[in-house]
Amino acid sequence: MMSKMSKKALALLTLILIFQAILVFSSPEKCYIGEEEVPCPDSNTINPGTNVDRDWQRDLLPENFMPDERNDPLFISFFIIVLMGVIGLAFLKIKIFDKTLAEYVKPIWGYLLGAFIVASSQYLVLEMNLIMSQFSLFLRISQGLWALLVGLGIAKLVTKENFNLKQILFAGLLFNIAIMMTKVSIRYFFYGRSIFYVVDRLLYGTILVMFVTLFVGGLLLFLKRNNYKK
Repeated sequence: MMSKMSKKALALLTLILIFQAILVFSSPEKCYIGEEEVPCPDSNTINPGTNVDRDWQRDLLPENFMPDERNDPLFISFFIIVLMGVIGLAFLKIKIFDKTLAEYVKPIWGYLLGAFIVASSQYLVLEMNLIMSQFSLFLRISQGLWALLVGLGIAKLVTKENFNLKQILFAGLLFNIAIMMTKVSIRYFFYGRSIFYVVDRLLYGTILVMFVTLFVGGLLLFLKRNNYKK
């Protein structure tokens, strides 16, 4: 059963996402490149799998790190390996750092679900090929929301479930799968992005998720140990 705090957090999350969706669909669509307003693309002309946009800003990887093209066998293989790995851990009840997958997920399933919903909403509802600038505030809110959900989930594992640092890191990896794998999968399958693009975004997003995990988890573990010493 979820705590009252978790239920309130999920209720607030749901209301925010509904509010965002209402704003998106009730306002006239305006598309921008930088500060210049441009005609919005016809969604019916988008051809997933072939519409590769090579004019994008890299976050981490150098420009010529790898070919900027799609590679369906490679991405689908990676996607299946991650999916089968999670399913295998669940059904075989393999312990990672003395805990099964169920023991990791059960205390924070609401936060994981919330992070998945937020990540999906960013790309399926709010980020329609060209970003609508009037909704950039809500995109930032969405990004802040999943970071907040990660922090709250990790805080619960440390304070309520007595997780150690290794277990916290694995929990951060689960949040990363819920958030970043959702984002890059939507980008690759629905927006025709290249392997180079999704690898760059996956690495950058993973660093952000693990930073939040380490910062919140490490800080709380440090404070907890100091309290025990006193």
